[in-house]
Amino acid sequence: MCILCCKACAVEDEDYDESLLPEPGLEPGILPTEIRRLVESRRHVRQLMKSSGISPDLMAQYDIRQRALKLTANSLYGCLGFSNSRFYAKRLAALVTGKGREILMKTRDLVQAMNLDVIYGDTDSLMIATGTLEIDEVYRLGNRIKAEVYFLLLVAYVCHCKIFAV
Repeated sequence: MCILCCKACAVEDEDYDESLLPEPGLEPGILPTEIRRLVESRRHVRQLMKSSGISPDLMAQYDIRQRALKLTANSLYGCLGFSNSRFYAKRLAALVTGKGREILMKTRDLVQAMNLDVIYGDTDSLMIATGTLEIDEVYRLGNRIKAEVYFLLLVAYVCHCKIFAV
């Protein structure tokens, strides 16, 4: 049974092929459902951490909980790429890696289009020379980049759903 779409798919040991993605209308499989649950739980805990008046002990507990949820969600990717894992799915691991690389490259292009220099990039982050030592300006640029990347991801998601809905 396919853990992505809950169908009995013929899964061959090959690299990811975008044409093999399940259609958006299908009920999510086990893995997407569980990852979504982990991510939403972490988001909830991080919101609790922003509450005013919580004790340092409770804050520490929340921080441990949100880190554990993050680690568990991230570990599922490792299971996808490990051939001896019961969740081994080479094409899904390739999808995660490919999409991550695509987002990183688009983010690099976006930053360069803003006339900023990318001095380093690795896996899930870019180091940017902002040209300023003013911390408020650095935060402003970071938030602007974050908003632009979020917008690009939202557009890509909407376009992907429209393409597969036809």
